[in-house]
Amino acid sequence: MTPETFDFGRGPVPVHRHQNPDGTVGGWVADTAQIDEGARIDEDALIGEGALIGKGALIGARARIGEGAQIGARARIGEGAQIGAWARIGEGAQIGARARIVEDAQIGARA
Repeated sequence: MTPETFDFGRGPVPVHRHQNPDGTVGGWVADTAQIDEGARIDEDALIGEGALIGKGALIGARARIGEGAQIGARARIGEGAQIGAWARIGEGAQIGARARIVEDAQIGARA
């Protein structure tokens, strides 16, 4: 079986499908990303290299999480939102649909 790859912008990297807590197929996740238990990633979302997704976080449809970005526990990332590389989204924060968070940005808890 050939491993899956995805080009996040710096060449292809190994990826896998996330399995959501309810058993449904989740989005594509770089093998170097860390997804905590209870996180739900929509089927067509993309999680970049080295990203950290906190416990119980929800990543919406067509959302893209950049390299090294950190999404806090119970945070909600809306449909089509783009979180830039190395951005930090705090615990419980809610990012709306189609929002664009720039590289290195920090959004506080419950923002």
